Amino acid sequence: MYIAGEAILDASGCRRTAEVHVQRGDVTRKYSLPDSDQEDFSIIDFSPDGSSLLISAERYDFDFRGVQITVLPISSGEMDWRDVGDILHWHDCDATVHPQGFGNDGSVIILARPSIQHGHSRPNCVPEEELYSVNLAKESVERLPPDAEIKRYGAREGGPCQTCKTDPDIVGACFTVHGRMAMYNGTPTYRIWRIGTDRILGVHDFIIPAEIETTLKWENAAFGDFYVCPFTNQTTDEMQLVCVESAKKLVYKEP
Repeated sequence: MYIAGEAILDASGCRRTAEVHVQRGDVTRKYSLPDSDQEDFSIIDFSPDGSSLLISAERYDFDFRGVQITVLPISSGEMDWRDVGDILHWHDCDATVHPQGFGNDGSVIILARPSIQHGHSRPNCVPEEELYSVNLAKESVERLPPDAEIKRYGAREGGPCQTCKTDPDIVGACFTVHGRMAMYNGTPTYRIWRIGTDRILGVHDFIIPAEIETTLKWENAAFGDFYVCPFTNQTTDEMQLVCVESAKKLVYKEP
């Protein structure tokens, strides 16, 4: 299972489409994802019986980060998108939401944390990090203990389809940065602070080394030498966007 996206530039502007591709044996099914111009989609995991996928969609609107989820039956491709804030009965508040996968009973597991989005004006929906088990069919929600084990039913296979330094959108020479890479609320999620300066690099999160993707968490940061390639030129008042080709001398610490 994977998500394939396409961007088309014509006289009317840039249009994006996205599809979930399901391959089993010699049969491939394709299911279109809605609002591809506005949403970022992720496949979270398989259901315990392998019949469905949990997919999330994120939409950013200034200081607001909205997250929707759907459980997609692989046989039919039917999607019933639900807003996580509505599921958890939140009203006019902010939180950072991370869909985690499925429980053993097929319920959806959601992690919520207080929002630290810069400039958000609404109160936080949760006072601390919390785990929820959601039965979408019964519209019931159960709070889980913070140390609840979350089992993964699927595995990632293969690396990115394109390396950082071969991306056609690179605008200049690649370079090495000694810095601290961490995860932040907002876009982009991954960012590198150039140690000893006040410069922050925004990292394209679709092309990062596998070690960083699997080891870097919200609770830690990666210190080391990052070989990056620029998507934008450096300016004094904007975050420069890059991708990470490789990293050396990595040490993971609490930020």
